[in-house]
Amino acid sequence: MLNIAENPILLITIAVFTFCSLVIFSNIAKSWKILIPLAIALLGVGIDHFVETDYEKIDSLIISTKDAFVAQDIEIITRNISTDYKDSLHKNKAELVSKFKSVLRKPVATKIKFMYKNIEASNNSALVTIKPVVHIDPQSRYGGFGSPVIVKLSFSLVKEMDDWKLISSELLEINNQPVNWRVAK
Repeated sequence: MLNIAENPILLITIAVFTFCSLVIFSNIAKSWKILIPLAIALLGVGIDHFVETDYEKIDSLIISTKDAFVAQDIEIITRNISTDYKDSLHKNKAELVSKFKSVLRKPVATKIKFMYKNIEASNNSALVTIKPVVHIDPQSRYGGFGSPVIVKLSFSLVKEMDDWKLISSELLEINNQPVNWRVAK
C-alpha cells in the first residue's frame, strides 16, 4: 500500500485530478477553488518533508553507522547499537564495541558505497540486508585483501522508544564468497 508519508505522489495526483475536475466542471478563472488542489499538493509535499517514517529513520541509522565506520567514530557506532545486542560471535554490545575499538584504531576504509540495500520494517522490528563496496585503506591491517571489497551483511533492528537500534548482525559474504563472523574473525 502506498504510504503518503514516504511518497507524496498520491496527494499530488489527487491534486491534479481535482484541478482537472474544477477546470472541466466549473468556472475556475474567477474562483477561489483553484486553492483546493494547491492545498492538497502542498499537504503532500509537507507530509513528505516533515514526517520522518520508520524506513527513513532506519536508512539514516545505516548511513550514519557507515559514515562513523569510515571516520572511526566509535561514539556514533556505540549509540546506534542496542543494549540487548547479540550475534553469533559477539555475546553482547560490550564485546562488539570492544571489537570496533580494536579494529578502528587505524583507518580501515577510505570510502563505502552501497551496491544494494533492502529494508523490511514492521511494527518494532526490521531486517536490513546491505551489500556495500568497501574501499580498504592500503595502510590498514586489511590492506592485503586489495580494494575494493564487496561485503554482504544482514542486520536486525529493534525500535527502542522512537529510535531504531542494531540488535544483531551477521556477516554473509565477502567478495561473493559465503562467510560468517567466525571465519572472518
